[in-house]
Amino acid sequence: MNTPSQPDPLVPSDVDLRDFPHTPLFRHALFSSTFHAHATAEEWRAGVTLWLKSWDQVPAGTLPANDVDLCRLAELGRDMRTWLEVKEMALHGWFLCSDGRLHHRVVAEGVLHAWKKKLEQRWKTVCSSIRKANQRAEKRGLPKQDLPTFEEFLAQRDADSRARAQQQPDHAVDLADAAVPSADEVDELDQDEDGEEAEDDGLDEPAGHDDAPLDPAPPKPKAEHVRIGETVAAIMGVADNPNWFGDYGRVMAWLKQGADEELIVGTVARVMGERRKGQGPPRSLNYFDDPIARAIADRSRPLPEVSDVQRTDSGRRRATPPNRFEAIVERDLAGGSG
Repeated sequence: MNTPSQPDPLVPSDVDLRDFPHTPLFRHALFSSTFHAHATAEEWRAGVTLWLKSWDQVPAGTLPANDVDLCRLAELGRDMRTWLEVKEMALHGWFLCSDGRLHHRVVAEGVLHAWKKKLEQRWKTVCSSIRKANQRAEKRGLPKQDLPTFEEFLAQRDADSRARAQQQPDHAVDLADAAVPSADEVDELDQDEDGEEAEDDGLDEPAGHDDAPLDPAPPKPKAEHVRIGETVAAIMGVADNPNWFGDYGRVMAWLKQGADEELIVGTVARVMGERRKGQGPPRSLNYFDDPIARAIADRSRPLPEVSDVQRTDSGRRRATPPNRFEAIVERDLAGGSG
């Protein structure tokens, strides 16, 4: 359990670098460290492996505070005895933070640098998409969008992250908190292989124990733009794709421009239906800016009015008596004679 004395996390919870093709190894920090000077070969190998593996964790640059997981991340498999022997030096520089995970100052510095570069690239992509949408909008006489600054992009992204976080349960059960035996206890377990039946631990449930689950707390309602954004992602076929980063702030912008859920969902479904087979989903929601702007403009356009001349002509046409040929045809159909 976390205690107030534990420091704040060095890396935010949403930092994800699993799509990075390589992991930097800071040679100066490594080879000038106390860890490099004092670690044995086994300790050094486990420690550096954890450095590298931490970049594939979420948050990136962190490790779980659990010996079973750490043993496997260190490429020791189920060899808990070896892990407990190398653990102290392999985790040199790592410390537990209030998020329940292990952080390392040197690793966190590299992760945050890479994360900033990733966000800057994403911001540039968003701005490029907006510029293209503005060029198309200008040709059609539609309103253009303002380019966000990097700070505005981050602020909108943080707002979306907080909105999504509100949908998460208030508590989570960590099944990895089981106690791990010490090295001495491992030796005792190895020696105790005579198959003797363990004594009753007294943990049986008392009679009359109620197995009925507690009623779960009602989920918090999702923000409108998040709910619509998830529907749009499902239509695009990217709802379960961890490599697709949807900016639901675009949905909020559409709502502010006068769109509603029916217009947004209908427009996205139509545009996706018009894409060529095998083309794949768009990279971002900015792809739909122009179609949604046109849909808003079409819906807001007033219906054409009928002039007095048109009404008069229409009245004349209705008042004009049928000619003789029409009269004969109507008589024959009615069964009359002339």
